Amino acid sequence: MKQAGHDRNVDPAVSVGYGLLLRAGFALTYVIYAMLFKLANQHGGSGPVDMLFYRALFALPLVFAWSARRSGIATLIPKSPIAHLCRSALGILAVLFTYESFILLPLPLAVTISFTAPIFATLLSALILHERVALHHWLAVAIGFAGIAIASKPGAANISSGSVAIAMTSAVLQGAVTVTLRRLGRKETAGSIAFWFLVCSLFVGAAAMPSYGHWPDRTGLVLLAVGGVVSALMQVMMTASLQHAPVALLSPIDYSQIVWAALLGLAVFGAMPSAETLLGATLVTASGVMVTWFDRRARRRAEASFVP
Repeated sequence: MKQAGHDRNVDPAVSVGYGLLLRAGFALTYVIYAMLFKLANQHGGSGPVDMLFYRALFALPLVFAWSARRSGIATLIPKSPIAHLCRSALGILAVLFTYESFILLPLPLAVTISFTAPIFATLLSALILHERVALHHWLAVAIGFAGIAIASKPGAANISSGSVAIAMTSAVLQGAVTVTLRRLGRKETAGSIAFWFLVCSLFVGAAAMPSYGHWPDRTGLVLLAVGGVVSALMQVMMTASLQHAPVALLSPIDYSQIVWAALLGLAVFGAMPSAETLLGATLVTASGVMVTWFDRRARRRAEASFVP
């Protein structure tokens, strides 16, 4: 199947615009998915294990159908099963901590802290992959951590240091997942990675449900089901956006999640973001955009200096 982003008959500007639109959709659906799971906790007391199980249950068929239609069922066959298991184990831990942060923290703050994951990915890349980290990356790391310190302000507005620690742990694990995906992505398709992660999530969630799960009420079950479907849509839009536009162009759009989280947090939960949260979110966004801008400029220089 010919990808639209590579079709010679498609105007490149139109393709990039479509990619940007898909990425904006991904940013919005991520916050909706987080909001639905937070609401599910308030209807029947659904916890992280429930969220893990029901997300996989309802998202897996959709991701399978999309991946099979997009690139064929054969591409879902794993080339590195052990690598998939390791990535999935790390990813499951990350989402469990993420779900707990959704429950414990105001939505805008939980989303803001999640954006420290690229910061930890930078640190882990230097430590584990021994990648060279430029000075501007370290400056962005410092700005990002300053933003989180301001935004979280433990002890204020019923925000405990333990809740912030859980969200930060989630970000560390997400950063580790990013590092593992860099290697796994060299051998496996995006559809295969997403599919097998959901398969592992379903098995782990099913095994943990008897001991740690909660039976939600009807409203809670609907919220979990819709959240699972929205998460599948989120995954599809995120992956599809990469077929039409470069990561450097798409990444800044992800920070619109902070805006959506503030708006939905106010509309649904009646929670007005504090001035500290807004200032911290601004610093975190600035750190991420700075890294993206410098990386894009470095790539352009490298391309300009290349002599075939």
